[in-house]
Amino acid sequence: MARLTRFARERRTRFIPGGAYGEPAWEALLVLYTQRHAGSRMTIEELAASTSASRSAALRWIDYLQSEGMIERDADTQASHVDLSTLGRARMDKYFGCIWDAAARGVWDGEADVEAKALDQI
Repeated sequence: MARLTRFARERRTRFIPGGAYGEPAWEALLVLYTQRHAGSRMTIEELAASTSASRSAALRWIDYLQSEGMIERDADTQASHVDLSTLGRARMDKYFGCIWDAAARGVWDGEADVEAKALDQI
């Protein structure tokens, strides 16, 4: 299990741009990904509160993720909502597909370059 966890952590750097695989940004992406599958929307404030970072640091990470095209904001009259962008969803789907495939096949030591093929399709 530890080897698979290490494999998954290393793969984040290939699927997620730049510094977005730091813990607060990764937490935000995971929260948005799971919220999306649950069918609910989050405000920027709710997302910031869901990370382990301070509010100001979380807001900077949210800005960064938006600048990288991973998330998008939707302003309405009550609150500004945030969600994964099409690119963000595609990269997260490919990331989890890669990890699932590696776990199912027992390949997590770089024996197969599954993620390279997955990234080519994004």
